[in-house]
Amino acid sequence: MYRILVVNPPVYDFALYDFWLKPYGALRVYSFLKKQQGLSVQFFDFLDRYSPLVRAYGFKYRDIYGRGKFMGTEVQKPPILGFVKRRYKRFGIPAVYFERKLTEFKPHFLLVYAGMTYWYPGVEEVVKTARRLLRGSVKIITGGILATLCPEFLKSMGVDEVIEGEAFERLAEIFDLAPFTDSTILPEWSVYTELPYVVIRLTEGCPFRCPYCASYILKPRFRVLDIEKVFEHVVKMRKVGVVDFVFYDDALLIRKKDVLIPFLSMIIKKGLSLRFHTPNALHARFIDEDTAYLMKKAGFETIYLGFEFSNYEKQKELGGKVYTFEFDRAVENLIKAGFKRSNITAYVFMGLLDQTVKEVEEALRHVNQMGIRTMLSEFSPIPKTPLGEMAIKRYGIKDLLLTNCSVFPLISMGEDAVRYLKSLKNRLNESIPK
Repeated sequence: MYRILVVNPPVYDFALYDFWLKPYGALRVYSFLKKQQGLSVQFFDFLDRYSPLVRAYGFKYRDIYGRGKFMGTEVQKPPILGFVKRRYKRFGIPAVYFERKLTEFKPHFLLVYAGMTYWYPGVEEVVKTARRLLRGSVKIITGGILATLCPEFLKSMGVDEVIEGEAFERLAEIFDLAPFTDSTILPEWSVYTELPYVVIRLTEGCPFRCPYCASYILKPRFRVLDIEKVFEHVVKMRKVGVVDFVFYDDALLIRKKDVLIPFLSMIIKKGLSLRFHTPNALHARFIDEDTAYLMKKAGFETIYLGFEFSNYEKQKELGGKVYTFEFDRAVENLIKAGFKRSNITAYVFMGLLDQTVKEVEEALRHVNQMGIRTMLSEFSPIPKTPLGEMAIKRYGIKDLLLTNCSVFPLISMGEDAVRYLKSLKNRLNESIPK
């Protein structure tokens, strides 16, 4: 019997906040393998904020929606990040507990989730620890965002295999399983002793081709999942006490008549008392009055909208996903439907190539004039995307650490500009009634 350990690594960064952050893909892989005969599968999540291993250090905090800070320990800052005037930390469960898991379970396979490109030091820690303790007796396989965007980089770490894109067919081959046919694999949440929220998806991918986004690279085609199966999953999780459900869809409102509206109608008909959240940003273009009212009736609580720019030429040049008049109309429809202004947030880009302070400031002020909150979406140059590759080439970026969204705006705009825009954003947000 193969012993398999699925791992969500620790994160090395300047800050990390649990903004409904769960390893959705890794939890699906665990769910898939756990159902197979002849496999012994366990899960280790370094970023489980509610783990007894973290509670032992007296660290526990969350807001009413389950968000909160991760336990972080300051570590030596890599020399290449020396110009960033912030403390660098390792976030997650102490390494000693992972070492204990490896020596006790002795997995034949380690499946390591590789997330953001600039979080690779956490993957590196897991790989080195496994090699030190288990040497060649464990086969290390990586998958996830970093694996799809930078497979050769991960191979250079000494992993045995990098799975690009969807992992299930390849895993079925590796473990000699029946051919993969299930199109909607849902995450397995039993790995957590405490579960303040659950992540769901009704769709995968995005039909837009914005030059700064990797969604279409990670999921090349837009696909609708089995919404009845997802609904049953929500009902099941509500029965065990979960109230907050978080959409990870990149294009939740696309084909809304076939997807979101039927799903919400099921929720309303069942009479479920839930709170929905949309951290991945909704396409404001598709929020008409009827949609806004249905969302409110079904339990949508916090709304995040993609606005990015207030400049028309910039909007048109970078994808045409939403124009200002469409954004304004969506905000008005949401407020008319009963959403609190303080629960509506718009993302505004900062740090794009050739973006001026004035452009960002104009967008921030426009959102504020609409009476809602703003969150700065700090640009990260993502490999394989048009804007990402352009930025990497222009600034001669050789280390993925410099693609960090907390770092690159300092490179592209300068420290004074970034500090000013963050301060302005905070001041404007304080003017929005809670």
